[in-house]
Amino acid sequence: MFWREDRKFWILPVGGSEKGHWSSSIEHPHGGSKLNLDTDVVATQEEIGSSTYLVDQPWINEKLYDSVINGTMITIEKTRK
Repeated sequence: MFWREDRKFWILPVGGSEKGHWSSSIEHPHGGSKLNLDTDVVATQEEIGSSTYLVDQPWINEKLYDSVINGTMITIEKTRK
């Protein structure tokens, strides 16, 4: 999931085949890997080194493109207290 406002890319373990199977993962976040697009992305594979959380720019570009082109856009409205 690409969270534009927070500049995060969230890899969610959603599974399932019915429409909207991912909604519980969005409403009740648990697990998955969150990547900060400002601090967890480096230019090349070599810059990743032995890191277990960094990704390279070509990889995130592919994932962002796929999420925008083939994904489902979800708008979450803020609730007023």
